[in-house]
Amino acid sequence: GEVPEVLVRDNQEVKAGDALFVLDPRPFDLAVKQAEANLAQATQGVDASTASIASAQARVTQAEATLENTRASVARTQSLVERGVAAKAQADKAASDLKSAEAALEAARADLESALLKAGGQGVINPQIQLAQVQLEQAELNRTFATVTAPTDGVITNLRLAVGQFINAGSPAMTFIGAERPWIMVD
Repeated sequence: GEVPEVLVRDNQEVKAGDALFVLDPRPFDLAVKQAEANLAQATQGVDASTASIASAQARVTQAEATLENTRASVARTQSLVERGVAAKAQADKAASDLKSAEAALEAARADLESALLKAGGQGVINPQIQLAQVQLEQAELNRTFATVTAPTDGVITNLRLAVGQFINAGSPAMTFIGAERPWIMVD
């Protein structure tokens, strides 16, 4: 990112945690906002899935009631056919209605199962929400990297930064010599 502020000078002694330079925080702030929006969108999607579960459960209940009613109707029709009061065609139609009601119940149960899977299952955090939360945490962590600090006590040397300069990740900006393990080179 762009360097709007360099807080040290060449050959300056620094303490652990002292700020060395700052990167432009705006791209990091935008990434946090985008991650927050993604989390809100994922949460909204799960809320819609929860409403879908309630609707699917209602369809299952309705299909179960229809099946029970159809079974009772089939039993009455069979009884009437056996006594010769109703035609065999009515028994065939009742049997067909029973198969349709059973199929409708299976379809409603499948829809319910699908709605449960889309919501992430019961008692489990939805994977889309987990992913959005991790992305938000990563964006917030990256935001903390906008201010580069000294890892330990030491000295800054070979400072190559200037205000307004753009620095790439992995590019050397300065040399930091830690005070914990000094070394001497003699020629």
